[in-house]
Amino acid sequence: MIAALLLIAYAVAAAGAAPLLRKGRWAERSPKVGIIAWQSLSVTVIASVVLAGVMLAVPVMPFTMTLADFLRACVTVLQEQYSTPGGAVVTTAGAFMAAAVMARTVYCLFSEFISARKAHRSQSQSLALLGRRDPSGRFLVVDHQTAAAYCLPGRNNEIVLTSAALGALDEDQRSAVIAHEKA
Repeated sequence: MIAALLLIAYAVAAAGAAPLLRKGRWAERSPKVGIIAWQSLSVTVIASVVLAGVMLAVPVMPFTMTLADFLRACVTVLQEQYSTPGGAVVTTAGAFMAAAVMARTVYCLFSEFISARKAHRSQSQSLALLGRRDPSGRFLVVDHQTAAAYCLPGRNNEIVLTSAALGALDEDQRSAVIAHEKA
């Protein structure tokens, strides 16, 4: 029970430290480090809450050498856990907490994946209507007066250059931009 409380306390402290990550401009200067820091913080908070719920739901079992001793200890621990109303409530609350956090995490990941796929599909369709393929076939050209180059992320990375960017870049610069976007 103490370990579960410590994990919950850690999750609260780590979530409370999240606003400190937003301070300063360090994430803008180093976006990879910022992404790693935010995702690490998210994973540790979620994992600590789930593990705390599992620790509350599954009673601690003593380590034994034989299967018979293990099964006997299992039955004894489960009887002790469920013999009091408080034990059953704590176990049920822990199992519910772990299941709810995991279900919410899976739901959020799935919905973000679907949203990203829809946005990618919409951008791909718009580019198919607006853009034209470069004679070399390496990128799409979109007529626009602002110089820009970007890569549409996904399985089929589509590189897009505006007509203003094509006019402003010579062949070596264009190759460098395309190599950068591919990378």
